Amino acid sequence: MNTSEFHIFNASAGSGKTYSLVRLYLNRLFSSPLQNPYRRILAITFTNKAVGEMKSRILEALKAFSAHENSKNPNDLLNLICADLKISEAELKRLSQEKLDSILHDYAAFDVLTIDKFNQKLIRTFSRDLKLNSDFSVELETEEVLSKAVDQLISKAGSDKLLTGVLVDFALEKTEDDKSYNLAYDFNRIAKLLINENHFRHLKELEGKSLKNFSDLKKLLNKRIKKIEVKISEDSGKILKLIADHDIDHNDFKGPGGSVPTYFKKLQDRHYKINFDRVWMEAIETDTLYPKSLSPEKGEQIDSIQRDIALVFNKTRRAFHERKLLKSMHKNLIPVSVLNLIYQEVELIKSEENLVLISEFNSMVSEHLRNQPAAFIYERIGEKYKHFFIDEFQDTSVLQWENLIPLIDNALSGENATATLVGDAKQAIYRWRGGRAEQFIKLFEKEDNPFQINPAIHNLEFNYRSHKDIVEFNNDFFQHLSDTLFNSSIYRSVYSNCNQIAKSDLPGYVHLSFLEYEKAADSHPLYGQVVAETINECLIDGFKLRDICILTRTREQGIHVASYLSENTTYNFVSSESLLLINSSKVRFVIDLLELLNDTSNLEVKFEVLYFLSGLLVKEDNRHEFISQNISLDMNMIFENLRPLGVEFSFSEVMNLPLYEALEYILYEFSLIKESDTYLQALLDEAYDFASSKPKSKSGFVDHFRSRAQKLSIKFPSEVNAIQIMTIHKAKGLEFPIVILPYADLELYREKDAKAWYPVDPLEYDGFDRVYVDFSKYLSELDDTGQAIYNSRRMEMELDTINLLYVAFTRPIEQLHIICKKRINSKGEASNTSTAGLLIRYLKGNGIWNDHTLEYSFGKRQGARSHTDEKHHTLEQGDFAINPKKNLALSISTRAGSLWDSRQEKAIEKGNLIHDIMATIKTNFDVEPALDHNLRTGALSGEQASDLKLSIDQIITHPLIKDYYTDRYSIYNERQIITSKGKLLRPDRVAISFKDDVTIIDYKTGSENEEHVKQIVEYSEAIEEMGLLVEHRYLVYIDTAIQVKEV
Repeated sequence: MNTSEFHIFNASAGSGKTYSLVRLYLNRLFSSPLQNPYRRILAITFTNKAVGEMKSRILEALKAFSAHENSKNPNDLLNLICADLKISEAELKRLSQEKLDSILHDYAAFDVLTIDKFNQKLIRTFSRDLKLNSDFSVELETEEVLSKAVDQLISKAGSDKLLTGVLVDFALEKTEDDKSYNLAYDFNRIAKLLINENHFRHLKELEGKSLKNFSDLKKLLNKRIKKIEVKISEDSGKILKLIADHDIDHNDFKGPGGSVPTYFKKLQDRHYKINFDRVWMEAIETDTLYPKSLSPEKGEQIDSIQRDIALVFNKTRRAFHERKLLKSMHKNLIPVSVLNLIYQEVELIKSEENLVLISEFNSMVSEHLRNQPAAFIYERIGEKYKHFFIDEFQDTSVLQWENLIPLIDNALSGENATATLVGDAKQAIYRWRGGRAEQFIKLFEKEDNPFQINPAIHNLEFNYRSHKDIVEFNNDFFQHLSDTLFNSSIYRSVYSNCNQIAKSDLPGYVHLSFLEYEKAADSHPLYGQVVAETINECLIDGFKLRDICILTRTREQGIHVASYLSENTTYNFVSSESLLLINSSKVRFVIDLLELLNDTSNLEVKFEVLYFLSGLLVKEDNRHEFISQNISLDMNMIFENLRPLGVEFSFSEVMNLPLYEALEYILYEFSLIKESDTYLQALLDEAYDFASSKPKSKSGFVDHFRSRAQKLSIKFPSEVNAIQIMTIHKAKGLEFPIVILPYADLELYREKDAKAWYPVDPLEYDGFDRVYVDFSKYLSELDDTGQAIYNSRRMEMELDTINLLYVAFTRPIEQLHIICKKRINSKGEASNTSTAGLLIRYLKGNGIWNDHTLEYSFGKRQGARSHTDEKHHTLEQGDFAINPKKNLALSISTRAGSLWDSRQEKAIEKGNLIHDIMATIKTNFDVEPALDHNLRTGALSGEQASDLKLSIDQIITHPLIKDYYTDRYSIYNERQIITSKGKLLRPDRVAISFKDDVTIIDYKTGSENEEHVKQIVEYSEAIEEMGLLVEHRYLVYIDTAIQVKEV
């Protein structure tokens, strides 16, 4: 009998999902007879932050259990696990200490990972099989690579005749359509298909198609479009002639100027702006086509030809939509045709720079490893997992799940294995990047189980986050939507049983405000005003600014709210915009100055540099004169003229410096670092990461920065008392005492620039099986296939929009404020295509809607409870030190070997010296300069320097840690950290990868000591409190020989 288990947990918002996962993980850990059971457990989630939280929760629980005393406060989790496993508290305490010690001494095998990290582990193991260099770098910024590939492709215009012709034709077509002929913009957009899993299957079908194949298809489409336009015009002309032959005037038909003849006249003249939503069109075969006032004789004439009119109308209507399909194919053909060429450029870049794109992980595993026997994969990676936990399963893509199935199936086919999936289809909001809620829904409904074992279904029914009235409002509202909205029974089932039980009896508050306005442009100040008034009321209630979060559907809406608050209030707020590095005038100046190094003729950038310097160096009244005097001068001359003003900056010197040193030089010479500046520190960090993984040119960094200007930002400092403004997508997984949701009028069926893959007959379309077209209602008019595509996408849009609303409505703890448009037409009907209309229909259904009332509330508004003041914050020391080489002055104090008269004393002194010197070393290139400097200053003798160099070389070349002395990591030597309890810590070396993975290295003298382990674990916990993920921890013991131990 198979003793393996398959569990699926439906975890609605606020249901204590992470708590439940930790409980399940610990149960597996404690119930195993193995000494290191964590080696058999793989827990997968989707963000580094989630990984860090789960690891911390597990370790904190183990630490709390191992220190638990019965006389102290009860521990709920401890009691639950004791009950689950039927063991005593004393036994659990013993097991906890044992497992904690094991994990801390074998931390690398503590596999709580992101799906990308697990895939990377597989890919590195099989790198030779995949024909990859073993030291490949993972490229996170895939869009930068795509942009570079597009630029390289366009640069080939002129040398490749066929490509040149395609690009010229495309530019001309865009000009004819009164659109920008910026080819790079269109190609960059289409290139994103290469990294979007939703399109992989369709792009696979196009792999063998050449540019000539697409060119031939384009010619075919042109012929068909012309042919169908001629046919539509001729058929329409025949009806107009038939009307004239029967002596019928156009005004004899219904509608101004006669709707029927107007329709055919437009088509005869090849005017194709026609809407097929007129009443007469739907009833053309049965209703009279003329007004009752028309004479009977005239009416009989129209009746006699109505059948012919209806026949040709239906014929031209079908032809009209077929033409629209052909035009859509034609419009999208050229961008799709160059995808293969862009892909080739991407492959060239990857080869030259030794890269693997993170977006490729899933497809690489799918293509090359999924069909390998699971036992073989386990053998290669050195692990044999028996227990699988997958968090946020609703966001798992098809490829990700298919890649995991063989490994899980192999485990479940054995004994005592488990698979646990945790998710919530109501919080699936990432379809655009491959997430498929349908996978979770079908598994949950037991419709599509890939394993032999039937799943045990669990509902986490309690809500631990929101106060009672918020939970009850959400229960009622989303149940109402389930009963009245969804066209799909599958999607309806997602919300049919979504009711939760509030764990808190405290009253909550929900407030709805409906705004009246006509034009969207008029709405922004209205929304801003209501948001500001709501904030003021919350502050009166005793809440702090940092208790409040404003959520919007789009970034642009957030900008409008932020703009209003900035102009009309004194409230501090933080938004994604305000955190951008580009918002710092100092950062813009540094980037502009770097750009001038490459192109001194750029007057626009030169003006920006002079404008900044004028504000820095001269009085306000003299700024214009300063700029006009310098704008035409050579850059060297400009800075020569600045010397009397105290600026010792050499334009020629900075041109010869490496990127990072050039930045330090600029900051130092212009005195931009008199006080700590988070934006400049973030700029230096970005430059360091760039120089570690990219070609190290300053112009390359400028291009990199400008391409990511709307993404590069500082992290939000949680201790700041400020309102947060963010998109709903960013807020997923977070909670706030108060949520304000302006612009809550989400369109159910609107998708920006929507596209679809439409199947065609390859015999009729030059061997193509599928074409890329615009998605809109015309598809449903084509045939059953088009209608199926249209209806399916509409149902997906419906679910995705309601899911966004659900995520927003379930973020608050105490208060939810919803602000939207009053969407009611002249007949008093609420919109059925917007969330504002759905809210009105809900109020009507409960009998509380009043056409003259714009505000409604549920629950009871109360004053603030203690929230953010109770929280501890882990702060990194805000020191900001730069060291231009010409100002570097290193001084190491030593007892000059006077204590080197016994082995022990020599070892201690040697260890101290090495420790001090290692604090000045970031990469292996710094060793010689550091030792040379100490020799010159007399801090070391030649004999000591030689001896120390041997030991230092052993450290930086040790197989376990040598990578952390290269320029692939950001290095922080002896940086102070203040823990949440106010304790100061100073790890010797912290190495942070460009993926924010952290490695800690601590140097020790003497023999191994358990205190050393505890100390480095304490460093690790403090760093993970800051939201970073610690991957490795090493203790380096300095003696006659160097020993490295991973903790």
